[in-house]
Amino acid sequence: MRAVVLAGGPSRRFKGDKIFYRINGKPMILYVLDKLSRSRLIEEVHVITSPDRVHLLHFLGVKNVIVDHLLIGPIGGILISLEKLGDVFIVAADMPLLNPTFIDHIIELYKLHRHKYLAYVPAWRNGYLEPLHAVYTRDILGPIRDCINNNIFSIQQILRLLGNKVYKIVLDDKPSEYKSSVYNVNTRSDLERIINIILSELPHGFQK
Repeated sequence: MRAVVLAGGPSRRFKGDKIFYRINGKPMILYVLDKLSRSRLIEEVHVITSPDRVHLLHFLGVKNVIVDHLLIGPIGGILISLEKLGDVFIVAADMPLLNPTFIDHIIELYKLHRHKYLAYVPAWRNGYLEPLHAVYTRDILGPIRDCINNNIFSIQQILRLLGNKVYKIVLDDKPSEYKSSVYNVNTRSDLERIINIILSELPHGFQK
């Protein structure tokens, strides 16, 4: 399966361009790409971003960059990815704790139940979904287009409208590393909470 990393614009809450923020000398987005490269079932990784950031990704050596010409948020990135690539695993560029085993688990569920559901999404028992760590099938294109045409841009809302057409992977009873996989960095304090985990995953001698 192909994976697409959504790399939107600068974060106001982070007070800077968080995906290029260096952790131990390495931009956050490269941690995400490294984790995806360790997945058994991800064959190819693409990054979708706004036109003004393409050169920054190329400077880092990132290949397979898709330009987001819609600029309507994550839902636009998902729409473009599905149109260009078909069924995809979608992830955000601010998730440095991605767990390759959990990613493979989600893709295996997609393969097991193929054509039965439009998306395969981690979820919590309280109803909250993790839509930027999920498999989307090309069959969801119609509903996404309809929602956008009706000014519905929230992925959470779109998935709830689809009801039982979405396969929900309940996170509450999953291993802690699966729960951490969906953790996204919105603020500097978010990063401070997980910095030691990120550094502990580096090979010995790579910590500065």
